[in-house]
Amino acid sequence: APDNRGSPGEPEQPYYPEEDAIRRMEALNVNAPPGAYSDGRRTPSNDGRPPIGGYIRPPDLQELIDFLSNNDDSVKANAAAYLQHLSYNDDGIKAKTRGLNGIAPLIALLSHDLVEVHKNACGALQNLSFGRSNDENK
Repeated sequence: APDNRGSPGEPEQPYYPEEDAIRRMEALNVNAPPGAYSDGRRTPSNDGRPPIGGYIRPPDLQELIDFLSNNDDSVKANAAAYLQHLSYNDDGIKAKTRGLNGIAPLIALLSHDLVEVHKNACGALQNLSFGRSNDENK
């Protein structure tokens, strides 16, 4: 594994460049055919048309949970970090994540070799467990 700590006194460098992470997330759904998902509820983040305003919509919660099991480690790390962000002080997201079986893939990432993936999964699990109304997540 590459050493991303830098020299003493220098800030720690991220595991992956942000541009690379964005490119990888965008590539997951580019040109996906309509109805590509078996549950029929989800749609691709980008259906092949040019995005309005240059942006691709954020993944829905089920897509995000699916990204936690992606083969690409940077996608796993980004998905866990985004879930951590979404679940901060949002009991609705916490309950939905539990209902969509999103806790098990996060627990599986706790034994991941890459610190970035492990750290982001820990942060997401921490946020999911906080709050009196979230005892079922604990």
